[in-house]
Amino acid sequence: METKKYYVVKFAGVFGFIKPFSAIRDKRIYSQHYLTPSILNGIEQKLFPEKLNQESVSSIVAHKLQSSGMSIQKETIHAKQIKKQSSFSVVERGILLYPVLLIAFDDQSYAERAHKQCISLSRSEDILFPEDLFETSPEEFDLIPGIEFKESEDGFLVGFNRYKNFQEMKIVLNIR
Repeated sequence: METKKYYVVKFAGVFGFIKPFSAIRDKRIYSQHYLTPSILNGIEQKLFPEKLNQESVSSIVAHKLQSSGMSIQKETIHAKQIKKQSSFSVVERGILLYPVLLIAFDDQSYAERAHKQCISLSRSEDILFPEDLFETSPEEFDLIPGIEFKESEDGFLVGFNRYKNFQEMKIVLNIR
């Protein structure tokens, strides 16, 4: 009997922002410390364009998000122009420092394709680059520190999935 393997791609960067569920233009906008199902689906669609019309994740079998903490940055935003006058505001945005995202596949060819690309968590300027590709078992992957979600009807609401007719996304977190 063959042991199940995960092919894991490690992506890392200097900083990363994950759009919070509220995503309103409050004075403070803190990044989440976890991915949502639609963000993971978006990452999969970026890596594999043939999956653009797919409603859920199929190639990514597991993931872990790690970071060294959060930094508060100030950002100037422009409100809609009213009577040809520009309105400016300053918001404080929390961004993850040195995020590391481990993405596991059960198909080596998907991992090899992903390892040749970069990704972003939510904003295109926050790019994570591939650093490593390695094999592990599902049990060993579960022991790696980080935050991962599992979809669950008993979980907490993290948004509405635009890929699934805006159905509620509910998750439970696995934090190691």
